[in-house]
Amino acid sequence: MSIDLTLCSGLGCTLRGSCYRYRAIAHGRRSSFATPPFVAATGTCEQLLPLPVVTEDDVRARAYVLWDADGRPEDRAEEHWLRAEAELTDELDARLRPAG
Repeated sequence: MSIDLTLCSGLGCTLRGSCYRYRAIAHGRRSSFATPPFVAATGTCEQLLPLPVVTEDDVRARAYVLWDADGRPEDRAEEHWLRAEAELTDELDARLRPAG
């Protein structure tokens, strides 16, 4: 499912690496700001949209699915946790363009 999101070119913006409007990869219809909303004098942007993050709850839920799929072993909790973190982080990174 795609979301309707106004993108930003990030020109001159020091916050672009942490802004979803800059880092998002557009699919289908695109709209973007004519002029980036970053205010250099104050270093702020009223349209800053923080990047999504992988939460502990996300990792816990994915680790449970992995643990369940592996037959619910009792001695591999850390392995499932780390694998869940890596999978979720990779999935998030795949939806973003580089910060540069």
